[in-house]
Amino acid sequence: MTSTAVAPERTHPTPAEPDKPRAGSSLLLRLAVFAYLASRIWVFLFVTPISPDRILYFKYAVRGIDSGRVAFADFEIEYPPVGYWAMAAPRLVDGERLTPETVTDRSEVARQFGRYSLLFRLQMLILDAVAFGLFLALVRRSRPEFVGLAAWGYVLSTTALHHVLLDRLDVGLLALLLGWLWTRSRVPADGRSGPWNAASYAILGFGIAFKLVGVVALPFVLLSDFRAGAGGTGRRLLDCVLLTLVAVVATALPFAVHAPFAGWKTLGFLEFHGARGIQIESIYASGLFVASWFGLPIETAVAYGSANVESSWSALLTRASPFVLLAALAALGLTALMRGRDYDRRAGELDGVLAILLTLVLSKVLSEQYFLFGLPLLLLATAGSGGRGRFAAVVVACFVIGVGSTVVFPHLWFPVVPNTNVPNAYCLVPDLHWLPCMILVVRNALFMSLVTLALFTRRGGTSS
Repeated sequence: MTSTAVAPERTHPTPAEPDKPRAGSSLLLRLAVFAYLASRIWVFLFVTPISPDRILYFKYAVRGIDSGRVAFADFEIEYPPVGYWAMAAPRLVDGERLTPETVTDRSEVARQFGRYSLLFRLQMLILDAVAFGLFLALVRRSRPEFVGLAAWGYVLSTTALHHVLLDRLDVGLLALLLGWLWTRSRVPADGRSGPWNAASYAILGFGIAFKLVGVVALPFVLLSDFRAGAGGTGRRLLDCVLLTLVAVVATALPFAVHAPFAGWKTLGFLEFHGARGIQIESIYASGLFVASWFGLPIETAVAYGSANVESSWSALLTRASPFVLLAALAALGLTALMRGRDYDRRAGELDGVLAILLTLVLSKVLSEQYFLFGLPLLLLATAGSGGRGRFAAVVVACFVIGVGSTVVFPHLWFPVVPNTNVPNAYCLVPDLHWLPCMILVVRNALFMSLVTLALFTRRGGTSS
């Protein structure tokens, strides 16, 4: 008598039947939600942020709306169109305008800037609330027993970045990226995709038109759709072509709105970012800090809206950084290709998130506000594997990264202590004092270690 071994069918939890969080996790979640609400009230009402970027956003909005000048053509903007729309939206809501007579009145400009700041911060507060809800929904799908701990990770890491939380655009990008992942989570891990998948590509495309970093995720989700889709090769290839078209249209439409007026200057932000040097908070700058402690001369230079580190190695690092990033993304792509038909949609989502995190690690610019979307994505990427103790350590590490970033900016950044006239004895720019340099080295090493951990322990996805 013979027996035939049958391989078990691969199954995935369905959205309708998530595991219930444990009682302890539910209590942690309720406490985290309370802490979230309290922290946002504190940040919105009581934190006095350092606002150089918000001043810049106000100037762009006034030029485009009050003065009627053509965005991207009459004045350069270092952001894609949807990023500009987020800057302009508070000005559109506000009915007041600066006129040629009032634009030179400092008190009137200050008053209207105050109104703009209130509306801009309210816009980001709403987007942050949307992002928090989406984040919790995604963790509840993938590891419901971790939802309370993950909620604390989100609250602690983003609150630690309170000086940039509501005063930069990056919470908006986080909401779009989490919206992409959430709509994608409604799609089965394999088989037919349907309208939810098309919606996920549309949101991802719109996010690319907000900030370009999301484009690195696109190849991974497309590959997973090709590998996990229903039907034969031809059918799956056609589906991927159509999904690519959805993403391209969603990305291109915001550019098309401005192109008739600004032409190719709508893409001028690409030249801006291509010309940037080694930004002072980047991984490469941390390497230069360490080299300087062994004798390499370095100095700061402000260019293209950021403080950069200049040395005899800087030009080489600037030229090499895109190739280092491409090599890392290619290696991630090769591991995806090697998985064959086992590479389902959940794996594609996870690798898309990891591609974004790799881009943050290996780009020549790593501003502190990037952690507003980088740390929640890192929490999602690490929640899917490992035990509760390891995930708790990741939560603590994300909080440490946020605190270290805020200690450097704004407190140790400027020659004068913020909101005072007291000289800063530990100034990063331009003095390159060893203390903020050391904090950045440790912060970046910790972030790179966590991304590496997520890469080598990945399994499942962000919404398995």
